[in-house]
Amino acid sequence: MVHAVSFPSGYDAAVMAGDLDGDGVLGSAEEVWAAIDAGYAVDGGVVASFICPVIPFPRG
Repeated sequence: MVHAVSFPSGYDAAVMAGDLDGDGVLGSAEEVWAAIDAGYAVDGGVVASFICPVIPFPRG
């Protein structure tokens, strides 16, 4: 599922609050949730959904 996420205080503030590994981006769901929990990001809900099919890799 794809969620709309907004940053009321700006993305930089959200990164400061949620960047758990120090790489300068919110690069995982865990980091986004940390920013949401800290109040620097807002989950706007599901905006899209898709199914990712399994594509067999040819052997040989």
